[in-house]
Amino acid sequence: MITRSGGLLTLLLAAVVVSCTRLPGPNARGGLLADTLSDATSVPSSWGTLVSVTINPAYTDVSQLWFEDPAGRIHLVVYDLRQHQLQRVAALITRR
Repeated sequence: MITRSGGLLTLLLAAVVVSCTRLPGPNARGGLLADTLSDATSVPSSWGTLVSVTINPAYTDVSQLWFEDPAGRIHLVVYDLRQHQLQRVAALITRR
């Protein structure tokens, strides 16, 4: 009985070790690249034209600002309506 329990414990421990994966770092945004703003009050002119502003009904205190640069890349930055500032980390979506 001890041998069977020890075998099950070993198998369980091996499954836990194999299933562990490293968590993303602080600048990771899923599969998107992170872009950092130099300040929280403006966006770089290199980001191009503002193409859309969206609001998530679950989070009405923030707006998402979508920019398209001349190369076709999309820059997404969140504007906090309560603090009246941009979040310093933005998402960069590239096209292929």
